[in-house]
Amino acid sequence: MSNDRLRRVALVVWTAVGLAVCAFVLIRVAGAVRVIWLPMAFAFGLVLLLEPSVRWMERRGVHRFIATALSFLGLVAFLVAITALVYPTVQRQVTDFAQRLPDLYEGILAWLEETAGRIGIDLGSFLGDGGALADWLNDPANQETIRNLLIGFGSGAGHLIKGVTEAAAVALLAPVLALYLLIDLPRFKQNAIGLTPPALRDEVVYVSRDVARAMGSFVRGQLLVALIVGVASSIGMFVIGLPFWLLVGIISGLLNMIPFLGPVTGGALAFIISLLNNDPWQGVVAVIIYTVIQQIDNHVITPLIHRTRGPPSPFATGIAPSP
Repeated sequence: MSNDRLRRVALVVWTAVGLAVCAFVLIRVAGAVRVIWLPMAFAFGLVLLLEPSVRWMERRGVHRFIATALSFLGLVAFLVAITALVYPTVQRQVTDFAQRLPDLYEGILAWLEETAGRIGIDLGSFLGDGGALADWLNDPANQETIRNLLIGFGSGAGHLIKGVTEAAAVALLAPVLALYLLIDLPRFKQNAIGLTPPALRDEVVYVSRDVARAMGSFVRGQLLVALIVGVASSIGMFVIGLPFWLLVGIISGLLNMIPFLGPVTGGALAFIISLLNNDPWQGVVAVIIYTVIQQIDNHVITPLIHRTRGPPSPFATGIAPSP
């Protein structure tokens, strides 16, 4: 091997090692200070979400501080209204799920044993005696514990105190940071432009404008698509009488933030619940409904929402890029 080739190989190897070390350090630092960057990330998401409404009101003569406050109040009112509408039903379905869990457990065991028996496998030696677990699930006190864990309250969630504390910190700090960012965003924009070298200013402003616009459109679009999929899934499961229809719909909507995962997971959950409810045809109908929802989402809703360009980004200045 020639000296030049050896040097190139050594350069590639040491570059890879250096990048790996830097990535490891960054991950460790990010994990150590997540209480700082998590609120900042959520605050940035709130800015992308609310900035269009703030700019819309500002263009109509509303002071930016008042426009920001009204946008926050509108978001809070929307979340409170949604919570008030869905929480009672979710609470009832969670309670019903906790009460029916023993039957679901026994149904799963019976289905597994029957399926395995058809292919000549005895699951008794693998599953052992399930009576102890069934008795534990039938205990009303344990059902109450399961219910409290699912809803998110009660002493059973004590081991989640650290996570809950961090979530509370994010929930409290992120809106405050977003409020200040939205109010002072024009000044931040002008300061950032002033720090940019004059020779690169036009190009940097043009690129940052398009990047911010694309990010804002993507965040708002994904939230809207998730809401549509969640509502459509809940309505579809309610129409066919699926137990826990709202829980399945909410899970489908939330997981739809990851492309294709929401309808697939929702369809699988609906099919499993229908089997445990001794109604396989209901599961087939549920899978068909989720297939239709996924196709409409992939070919109509998502392309239509993401094809539509959002309003000007927070960094828009009207300056065209230099030739």
